[in-house]
Amino acid sequence: MSGKQDTRERAVSLMESVLRNGSALTPEYPLVFGAAATGDVVALEEEGDVRSACTTLVREFVVGDLRVRGGLIGSVATDPAFRRRGLATRLLLDAEERLAEEGCHFALLWADEPAFYVARGWRPMGLEVDFSIPADKRSSLPRCESVRVAQEGDSGAIHALYTGHANRVNRSPAETELLLASPGVEVLVAESGGSPVGYACMGRGEDLRHVVHEWAGSPEVVLGLVRTHMEREMLRKEPGDVFLMTPVDAQGLHAELERLDCAALEGILGLGKVLDLERTAELLREVGTDAEVGPQAADDDAPGIRIAGPEASVTVPRVELLHLLFAARGDRFHVERVERATGLELPDLPLAPFAWGLDSI
Repeated sequence: MSGKQDTRERAVSLMESVLRNGSALTPEYPLVFGAAATGDVVALEEEGDVRSACTTLVREFVVGDLRVRGGLIGSVATDPAFRRRGLATRLLLDAEERLAEEGCHFALLWADEPAFYVARGWRPMGLEVDFSIPADKRSSLPRCESVRVAQEGDSGAIHALYTGHANRVNRSPAETELLLASPGVEVLVAESGGSPVGYACMGRGEDLRHVVHEWAGSPEVVLGLVRTHMEREMLRKEPGDVFLMTPVDAQGLHAELERLDCAALEGILGLGKVLDLERTAELLREVGTDAEVGPQAADDDAPGIRIAGPEASVTVPRVELLHLLFAARGDRFHVERVERATGLELPDLPLAPFAWGLDSI
């Protein structure tokens, strides 16, 4: 066994021990732990033992006509006997550096304890709109006449429906097939004329247990699938509210849910960090700015991004770039400040990358 493979196996063992009480992570996260994994494991070793470890996965985010390279970080774990020694901080810096080398514009993670990451430069980013659908609203939802549990062989049609989303992670049909088989995920398919016209995934780990976190189809079809999920939960004697995750552009679905008086919550995509200034400048040029890497001010050599407009040029410090490009909950405060200072119009900012529930690591 090579030294690298041995380190990986010991890192995975640590993550499973700390995060899953020894249970396997591979079934839930096949893209980073499975035989066909494209992700990586980052490990810190001391005295021949792995003390802290995490996973990374490079993903291309489809944001309308743009393609934005993002790096996901997950399964961050430190041996309890060696905590409070800065190991997790060093681990994150290592992971961020690797993702920057992979050409990622930003890094993204989901955290149970966000304060730890905020103290290390991570900030809320992005937007998702989550709806709470009370159990007593179940009968008010449309009914789909032809709904069934997804079967082996459906993944190709499901993947084709998935790619119809304007905002998504760009994944292969094989990756979709692997993710659909994750433990705890129930996938329902709606058919018309014998062909799938929609699908909805509920459940994936404890966090997504009562959450419909990936779907496709018309608003009526999606809500019909949600109703069937709720009916199946009732039969399992697990009745209760169901949550529906949606991207910001699902306006037709939002209108139907609002008509039913379902509560909406504008949440964040996760915690993020800008990684590569040169690539960030390229991305800003793609959305209509004359941007380049430059110093923040005459008395400050720290690099930022200089944006030139018809009236003036401004330099956006690195720490503010995330708010400009991927502002939490779509807040345009930083965008409007740049517009006022430069005379530019930036209607496409901030961007709203979206990761569906199957894509989390």
